[in-house]
Amino acid sequence: MPEFVGLRGGTFGVALADNDEAWKDEVAPEGSPFRPLYDDSIKFNGQPIALVVAGDWETAKFAATLVRVEYRQQAFATDLEAERGNAAEMDKPHQPRGDAATALVRAAVRHEADYVVPTEHHNPMELYASTVVWEGDGRLTVYDKTQGVQNVHKYLCSVFDKKPEDIRVLSPYVGGAFGSGLRPQYQVVLATLAALALKRSVRVVLTRQQMYGLGYRPMTIERVALGAKPDGTLDAVTHEAIAVTSRYEDFSRNDTGWAEQLYKSPNARFSHKLVHLDVSTPCDMRAPGAASGVCALECAMDTWCVAGPIVPVSPLPIPEVPIDEDAVLAAAKRLGWIVAHVDPLILGAETVGAVLVLLLRSTNNDNMRFDLVVDRNGGTDRLPIAL
Repeated sequence: MPEFVGLRGGTFGVALADNDEAWKDEVAPEGSPFRPLYDDSIKFNGQPIALVVAGDWETAKFAATLVRVEYRQQAFATDLEAERGNAAEMDKPHQPRGDAATALVRAAVRHEADYVVPTEHHNPMELYASTVVWEGDGRLTVYDKTQGVQNVHKYLCSVFDKKPEDIRVLSPYVGGAFGSGLRPQYQVVLATLAALALKRSVRVVLTRQQMYGLGYRPMTIERVALGAKPDGTLDAVTHEAIAVTSRYEDFSRNDTGWAEQLYKSPNARFSHKLVHLDVSTPCDMRAPGAASGVCALECAMDTWCVAGPIVPVSPLPIPEVPIDEDAVLAAAKRLGWIVAHVDPLILGAETVGAVLVLLLRSTNNDNMRFDLVVDRNGGTDRLPIAL
């Protein structure tokens, strides 16, 4: 006979923590974390509202189709474009320089545009799943898909008011994660709740559709503005990001500070804003912040270079890593990066400059030396690079 764990987690005598601090994991953003099956409020599409447990997967799946739920409809908002006027500024460490607004007005060459980065879901090939083994006397062994067993362990002990020795968390095979496994996902709470309620081992495996209710890279609207002097040097840059977050947590990453590392400008302003929508909280995804922010910045830079005689890498603002601009231009020429309507050296400098800086970001080693080897038209070019 299938067992039903209903809308409130207190059923079957299993108590859940009643305060936000107990539900916060090690990497939780500011706010009030989501509590699976804690109450009857709906926060996002795809939210779990009940759990049916049976002796086999087929029976549990069928029994779940028999559950009937009644909703009281309320107003909601899930459209970033429609709600961007309600964006709230986030505190970020990047301080403005000069007067970017005035410099943009006076710029000889100017480009300003919105770049919309859509929501990107993790959804790795293997489904998220948790197996909770009932060891007796309230002790559990939890097999979970996670990037941090210590995080899940502390989280479960806090949520279910357990001693550290009562719960053991194992994750021998993480599988695809790239940030989606940094926070405990809701299936580990459901599996633990059911195991404690039934005093039996329980496994909860999410469906492919349910995977879309987990963390994701948030949709953002990136507004980038660039301005140059008559000689083509960058004189002003502004970057404003408006990103999605949930109603209950303030998830944000640094989308807008990358121009400060990639390009030198005497006038700069950066801003990161959040729009709270009726969606689940986003999470880290490979290159958080950088993937969205740099994509918008480099798209703007490419468009801007077409508009006039621009040399955006002159010079790069990284004093501890000197860049020989002539060498960069020569390397670009040797690689044969030529595009119609664009000075080949300009495009090459921008491209090679971006590659160098992004490589620098990924390592803290000093005095690195390596060769960039390019196989082109049957021949090989070997370019020595020292960082």
